[in-house]
Amino acid sequence: MDVVKDAVQVAQNEAGSPIFVSVGEYRKVPRLDVRHYFYPDASGVPAPTQKGVNLPAEDTLALLEAIEAIETAVSGDPVPVDTDVRNPIFVSRSMYRGVLRLDVRHYYDDRGQWQPTRKGISLPMAEREQLVAATRSAAPGYLA
Repeated sequence: MDVVKDAVQVAQNEAGSPIFVSVGEYRKVPRLDVRHYFYPDASGVPAPTQKGVNLPAEDTLALLEAIEAIETAVSGDPVPVDTDVRNPIFVSRSMYRGVLRLDVRHYYDDRGQWQPTRKGISLPMAEREQLVAATRSAAPGYLA
C-alpha cells in the first residue's frame, strides 16, 4: 500500500475512516497494528487515530482465531485474544443501527469485571473476511 507504508487497507467506514493493518517494531519487538485512520487535510494522506489495537506480531494467529471464534459463538460474550498485553484484547459482536458489527477492542479490569475501552476497531461483520485477509497479508511470517 503506497499511502501508509507496508499497510493493508481493510475497509472504509460510513464516515470515510479507513482501517489499516500493518506490522511495525516497538522496542525491537515486531507488533501488529490494526487501526482507524483519518484524513487531516486535502492531501489524501491518512493519519492514524488512537482507535485501534496493537499486539505482539507473534500473537497474530491468536487474534485470527478469536475473530473466527466470534463467528460461531453461541452467546454474545466477548472472546479473549490469547496475548500478553497490558490491557487484554477481546473480540465481540454487537448490533448498531441495525448492522451486526465486529469489535476488536482493548478492555480494562473494573473491580473484577472486564469493560471495553475506546481503543479498538469496529466494522460491519460483513467485512470480517476483509479484516482476516488484510491481517494475513500484512503479517504472513507470523501465522505458523
